[in-house]
Amino acid sequence: MAAYHSLLGTASPVRSRSIKAIETILKDRAGFTRTEAGKARFIGNEGAEKVINIDEAKWAHKTASFITYGGVLPLIVGYTAYFVGRAPAIPLWGRLIAAVAYGVLGVLIRQPHFVI
Repeated sequence: MAAYHSLLGTASPVRSRSIKAIETILKDRAGFTRTEAGKARFIGNEGAEKVINIDEAKWAHKTASFITYGGVLPLIVGYTAYFVGRAPAIPLWGRLIAAVAYGVLGVLIRQPHFVI
């Protein structure tokens, strides 16, 4: 679960920039009047950012995020602890192979143009 969340976190900025570029073009072409231009900031990705970004969110959204992640954290820790405890003893060579593979994947994920 933690690895999946890590991948989501890695992919989000790239998708966000792409969406922002498209939305900027669409908003420019929409021809908002001066009075409507203020409302345009609540449309699309920028509007969602005001709710999701903990630095910009209102207290109600911050509270909801705290409750959500406060509930997810025990699940991740518990799930991981349970399966680590249930895993059979792995020989040293097996742990070394897993560590190297995990390290290689970690380096590949950090590459800006790496696509699976």
